[in-house]
Amino acid sequence: MRVLHVTHAGVLSGGEIALARLVEHLRPYGVESIVACGSEGTLAADLRTHGVGVEIVELPASLVERRRAHLRGAGVAGTVPATLQYAWRIYRAARRHQADVIHTNSMKAHVAGMLAATAARTPAIVHIHDDLGNLQTGSSVSGLVRWMLGRFPQRVVGCSQYVLDAAGAGGDPAAVVYSGIPSDLVRDEVPARVGPPVVGMVARIAEWKGQHLFLEAAEIVARSRPDVRFRVVGAAMFGEDAYFDRLRGIAAGPGLAGRVEFTGRVADPVTHYDDFTVAVACSIEPEPFGQVLVEAMARGCAVVAPAEGGPAEVVTHEFDGLVVPPRDAPALAAAILRLVDDEDLRLMLAAAALKTVRDYTMEESARRFDVALCGLVAS
Repeated sequence: MRVLHVTHAGVLSGGEIALARLVEHLRPYGVESIVACGSEGTLAADLRTHGVGVEIVELPASLVERRRAHLRGAGVAGTVPATLQYAWRIYRAARRHQADVIHTNSMKAHVAGMLAATAARTPAIVHIHDDLGNLQTGSSVSGLVRWMLGRFPQRVVGCSQYVLDAAGAGGDPAAVVYSGIPSDLVRDEVPARVGPPVVGMVARIAEWKGQHLFLEAAEIVARSRPDVRFRVVGAAMFGEDAYFDRLRGIAAGPGLAGRVEFTGRVADPVTHYDDFTVAVACSIEPEPFGQVLVEAMARGCAVVAPAEGGPAEVVTHEFDGLVVPPRDAPALAAAILRLVDDEDLRLMLAAAALKTVRDYTMEESARRFDVALCGLVAS
């Protein structure tokens, strides 16, 4: 089976990391993958390194420049010509590679990809990694996508049940295909961690990811535990430089000066998870899945997660992690302090997490995706 995977992106971020991992693990199922990237970048380079076929199917410049916040009202109508142009490019790529299936993996690829698949008379599978109920675009784009999801693709899969429900696609023939992790990332046991406690957060620098909330909680923690250090792993990638400057200003304040490390972009965060005493996710909007939480759990690290979105599906409170009310810095700080102060609790949760993440390996994700593919082609 030959699958054309379509993403408008060119750099490795959450959904693209999941895609790169998925195509590699589909090989044992006899799937030949060609990834249509929207531009050259770290995603295409990584795929080529792993022997995956890549074609650059350029996202039209006018769509590249459109941020979600601009896609409202008349702004949506202005994207129609470029969307049709992008659909035509995807259609030609699908015909050129004689694709059996078109698989779309990103928001800007979904609409164009569904149109291209219809024109090519090729089955389509739409892979949702976004919360359609919480898009900054407002109701116009999310409503259009929901309408198309009910009519165009033969299969819809989502990175969590949460995103499927938000898209109005929670039932059959939709299926959950988690953004899994490589099985060799999962430790056999919780490692011993030495030195001062390190509380860390891994995410690209973006306001909705909540690094400012993390720093607000860090200030509270620092008052009780002057020995704790804090680490923010990730880089500003999509016009978030002003927000990054704001974060550095907070970290330079009297409560945190000299205690917060910003790593910038890292190719592989595993070494940081291994340093963390506690790993935190604290997005101020519901997270579609929570891939970084699963990665941290796989390294035997105790985690704190918000009680909403995908993370609420992954982490069970006081069993394999702690769950706190979202957007609540004092509650976040209290959970961090609880784990830093109570080693027995921390080790118990981390040990349970190592068992939990066995359900989130790439092998399991690839198996689920193959089931969806086989059902799609058979239908």
